[in-house]
Amino acid sequence: QITINIKPNMDRAIEKSSKSIKKHSMFIDGKERNPEIKKAYLLIGKSSFYKKEYKVANATFKYIINTYKDKDIAFEAMIWLGFTFSKEKDYLMCESTLDQVKNRINEGKAPKSLRKFLYSVYAENAIAQGKNAKALEYIQLARKYSNSRSFNTRLMFIEGQFHLKANNLDQAGRLFSKTSKRAKDFDMQFASQLFQAMCYDPKTSNSKRILDKLEKMSLEKKNIMLRDQIYFTIGEIYFKDKNVDKAWSEILNHGSEK
Repeated sequence: QITINIKPNMDRAIEKSSKSIKKHSMFIDGKERNPEIKKAYLLIGKSSFYKKEYKVANATFKYIINTYKDKDIAFEAMIWLGFTFSKEKDYLMCESTLDQVKNRINEGKAPKSLRKFLYSVYAENAIAQGKNAKALEYIQLARKYSNSRSFNTRLMFIEGQFHLKANNLDQAGRLFSKTSKRAKDFDMQFASQLFQAMCYDPKTSNSKRILDKLEKMSLEKKNIMLRDQIYFTIGEIYFKDKNVDKAWSEILNHGSEK
């Protein structure tokens, strides 16, 4: 989601890329001879995408695909084009575009290094349609083809949420345990800890240790502004234990604390 802080950066990227194209383009005999120009076009397309100017992004990615046909950057632009179609809710066109890239990779005509990005967009498209099982398959494929620890941690976090929604509590709990330890940013660490607590199953374990941990978290200075989320989670644990009065007490008496 574009924010007020990101938008000026996207505008600046588009402005600089446009100036670079105008100043340094070497379009001779129907071909662009400056190899850096294609990168400028891709940056314009990506910046327009993040600004949610999808028509501009769509046109830019199509230009790259047509101009640099069968080049590596054309296949990357095709994935971005598919992503753009998905954001425009044209899910079938998104999948069709991604399938073309996947087929070319399988044929050895497109770089295998694009697989991580490709399956990430497949997953985004499935999520947008509420196809969580399919999204989970694509997330696992994206992890398979990724060497980035931080990227894989984010995917594990998303995967954990899908398992939690499906009530696969053991699997979800294991994933959130990993992401709470692997995450570099505080927000994901904190959310992972709460989600891990939500994986509590009263049929197989006792809630005391979980509640003690949550209470300890609520007393930590770094969590002061997040106490409402902690108390809500405590309430959910009590609901699972069928201790309804205690659950509502936690949510109503503490849930609005900051």
